[in-house]
Amino acid sequence: MLFLYRINGGEILGVSIDPNAWDMINTTYYNTVTDPPTPDGVDLGVKKIFDAPNVRNATAGEIANFPIAAATDENLVARNSANTGLDASATSNFKLFRAEALLVIDEINALRQWTVSFKAEVAAATSLANLQTRVASLPTLNDRTGAQALTAIKNKISNGDVD
Repeated sequence: MLFLYRINGGEILGVSIDPNAWDMINTTYYNTVTDPPTPDGVDLGVKKIFDAPNVRNATAGEIANFPIAAATDENLVARNSANTGLDASATSNFKLFRAEALLVIDEINALRQWTVSFKAEVAAATSLANLQTRVASLPTLNDRTGAQALTAIKNKISNGDVD
């Protein structure tokens, strides 16, 4: 018999007589064990745990930890999926996320460039009046509107910046 168990916590999730039943599992989070000793029997009506090398009945404390282990794994799966999607996904949502991130980076870079320019003008100023003239000549950083942000995001997507 083939038992499927969660690596984090050892919870037995299923049993099968088919040796290929769980060939497609994510082995980061799940594993299988074939024909382990089962001192408490194989009735899955009672929660079981893989306690290498045995599959045995889980204690109340172990059973209480099963949902915590499952939630931890689900969170890790979601993180992995999000990271993978942001890296290379062609789906529209991930393209949107990448476009939003690029727009934020563009805005931050504009602020940084203004700061660099301001420092250069201060360093080059020869008097207070000259400094005032130099700073006044710097470009203004006008407020961005929601419409401008949407247009910028759409342009990032349309131009292929997030492919």
